[in-house]
Parts: sequence; C-alpha cells; structure tokens
Amino acid sequence: MEKIKVWMHNVKSVEEAVLTGKEMKAEDTQYGANEFAVDFLIRSGIWKHLLVKPVQGKENGKDWKKKAGIAILSELLHLGHLSKADKVIKDAKLMVELGFTFEEVDEAKGRGGGVIHRDTIRNYFKCVPCEKSIEEYYEFVNCMRRKRWIRGKTYAADGFEIEVYGKSYEGIGKVYDEEEKRWKYGYKMVMLMNVEEERERIVGFAIGPINSNERELLLKILEDLEKRVVKVKDIIDTIILDRGYWGYEFLENILSAKYHLNYVLIAKKSFTFVKEDMRDLIDSGRMEFMGRKLYNKTRKEWDEVKVAYAKDIYHGYVSKAQPYLGKVNVVVMKKMEKGEEKEIFYVTNRKVKDPLRIVELYASRWTIENQGFRELSQKWLIRIPGGRKMNSITARICLILKLYNAMKIMEMKHGKEWEKNKEEIEAWGERSYIGGQGIVIYSQNYFAPFTADKFKELIEKRTRMVTLAEERKLFINEIEKLKHYLPRDRVSELLKKLSL
Repeated sequence: MEKIKVWMHNVKSVEEAVLTGKEMKAEDTQYGANEFAVDFLIRSGIWKHLLVKPVQGKENGKDWKKKAGIAILSELLHLGHLSKADKVIKDAKLMVELGFTFEEVDEAKGRGGGVIHRDTIRNYFKCVPCEKSIEEYYEFVNCMRRKRWIRGKTYAADGFEIEVYGKSYEGIGKVYDEEEKRWKYGYKMVMLMNVEEERERIVGFAIGPINSNERELLLKILEDLEKRVVKVKDIIDTIILDRGYWGYEFLENILSAKYHLNYVLIAKKSFTFVKEDMRDLIDSGRMEFMGRKLYNKTRKEWDEVKVAYAKDIYHGYVSKAQPYLGKVNVVVMKKMEKGEEKEIFYVTNRKVKDPLRIVELYASRWTIENQGFRELSQKWLIRIPGGRKMNSITARICLILKLYNAMKIMEMKHGKEWEKNKEEIEAWGERSYIGGQGIVIYSQNYFAPFTADKFKELIEKRTRMVTLAEERKLFINEIEKLKHYLPRDRVSELLKKLSL
C-alpha cells in the first residue's frame, strides 16, 4: 500500500490543518469524494493482483505501477475507449494518490495535459505478453480460492463475439452472418463462471478468432485450470452449457470421461434421436408429469410448469453393428408461453432424482447470460479491444475480468455500505465505481476530499476563528492598560472569562 499511496487519507487531520491555517494545497477532482472501491481493493490485497508488470521497454520516466494504476482506475470508471482517459490522467487527486508528485501534476496542467499521455496506457497493455496476462489471471483465481471467495461446484460456460472493424487486428478470424448477409471480423471468447447465487465468479476464459470452435476454447479453459489452479473435478461438479452444438462425443469423451464432470444442456439438433424417442414416450402417455413451480429470475415471479423424465435414452446411430453412441437421461418441461404450451428437453448424464432440479440447474445460466455477458458488455465495455495487438486485447480483458470478480466480492462483503456509496455515485451522474466531484485538500502527509460546500464551511469557520482571535487580542491589550487601575484579582477574572 505504501508504494501506491504517498498521502494518507485523514479527514480530521486535514480539517484541523485548514482551521489552524497550516500550509495546504487544494485541487479540483472529478472523482475525489468516493473511493470506496479503490480502498477495498487495497485493503483486501486485491490491488497487487491487478498490477501486472510489462516486459521492460521504454519507461519514459514513469513507474510501471503508476501506469498500471491508471489503467485500473480507467476500467473502474468504465471509460471503455482510451480516448476518454484524459478525465483520469488530468485528475490531480487520482494521480497524486498513485504516486505522481504535485510538481508533475502542476507541470502537466500548465501544458494542458495529464501526467502521462493516454497512449502510454495503450503501450502498457501492449507490453504485457498474453501468457503473462493469463498466468496472472489464474493466480488471482488461486487467491479467490485461498480466501474462500469462491463457493459451490456448479458452473456455466458460454461464448460471445467481439467484432472489430478493419483487418489490422492481430489474430482475428471471419464468419459469414446469414441474417445480415455480410462477413464479420473479430474474436470469439468463452467464459467459465461459477453460478453460485451471490458468489458469481469468472474462473476461466479463452479467446480465439471469431470462427473458433467453442468446444476447443472450453477445452483450453479446462486445461489452464488443471495446469495453473487445481484438478477440474475438485472444483466443478456440474457444468451447464448453452444450446449450441457441443456433440455427444465431446460431452462423454471429454467432459465426462476425462474431467469427470456432469453436464446439463438443452437438446438441439445433435439430439434428434433422443427427441424422437421422447416424443414417442409423451404421445403414448407413458410419461408421468408432475405439476411444479419454477422461479423466473427475469420476471421475478413463479411460473407453473410440468416436469417428467426418462433415464437411459439411446442416443445417436453409427451403424448396424453400433446402433447407438450411448445413453443419456432426459428431462422434459412443459409451460405455457404466449397462450401455447411449450416443451423443452434437457439432456444430462446426472442421475435424476428430482426433474425440477435439472431444470433449475439449466436456469442458473441466467447468471452468466444476464449478470455476466450483459454487465461485461454494457458496463465494463469488454467488447471494445484494448488495441490491435493480442497482448493489448488479452491484457485488458484479464484486467476487466479480475475487476468484475473483485467488485462482486466487494458487494458480497460490504453490501450495505456499498449500496449507500453506489446511490451517491449515481446521484452524481456517474455509472462507475468511483465518483463525486469536489475539492481535495493536501496538507503535510494527509489528504481529504470535500464537497465545495463543505470546504466553504471550513474556510468560513476559520475566518470566524481568526476574527475572534483578533478581537481577543484587542481585549487583552485594553486589559493590559487597566492593570494599573484594577486590582490584580479583577484582571485575572477578566482574562479567565475570555478563556485566554
């Protein structure tokens, strides 16, 4: 912490300095009045896991930790585009707290710029090798495990696209969009998230060209976990997959046989034989449905559903000698949707005791789809590349994912306190984790942020104190003149009444 902050936050000491007329310096700040998130990152020890040392190149006289700190603040402020980084690097409060001196801040202000050029942040990302970013990311996952910030063994995997415009981005691929009738260029990213309620954590990711196979990217995540964290089976019991084409061979030969995982997914085109068999069982009346209630997290209300299941349903066909690939258990759910009854088939290798539990497990994908992708896209702006090189892109993604996890941990540990701060930030018109336009006062070894009204109140109080002191000095002078005319005890009484 001492290496990051050279000024200690102490409101009482700064107020005393203002009131007693000690030497001080005042700076405007857009983000000085609320640093709940930054303080949490430092106190919890997470800050050091956010700082990734780049491959040493031209330092331009700036400590890499300061540049990394600016990158962290930029993401906490949800700037997205580095073109908006000036609002951070021109903020005296934030820059001095990261270790820049007043002289550097004042000199930069005189030039009309910030303590560093925003391109320096881009260059910082570019100088962090992909392998280093990934290594540091999984070390943070290890940290979360050591501190028991990860609970539960149910995980969800899903992927999304990061589209770019232009062909100069390193490592991009292309796919043809049938709906829009055009080629798309960019990357595909797959994430693995723990979906334990209120403990949502992203424990792995992989990125590749936009035409990458999601199975290969998920396999890369599992390999990284085993290499850098722990055996997959020790942290994951069940993995929930999207409705894409995963293939029975991948599910059984890789997820089940190699990694000893249970899986749950919706039966799509790769399970045609399964769906046909289930259709026959349903239409013949051989399936017994039970009426149950399922909580809908999107609408936050309970849905009336019917569920039933069948075990050891044959899947696939290879040849007459091998009439099927294997067996799966299938749960079917019926629910009314827009006045029509809809059926959904869930495929799993888990033993089915309660069919509703399988439906609930798949419904937990809501976490990665809504709290995961949506928040990462809309709030953290993860789809905006950190540059055109894979180093830059990977480094920024790793930083965002770490911060996403860190803020979820902060909300878990300090929910009520954070909610209050969050309301204040929103009242200031910010959509970030830091906010509060105001004035920051530095005196001796301390700093404290104040609103303009609070600082005005302190100055007025000091003025009254100075005025009162001058008046008392005049009274003393007059009393001194009366010494020769009043008894000594009377003079002492007057001085006592004035509290001098």
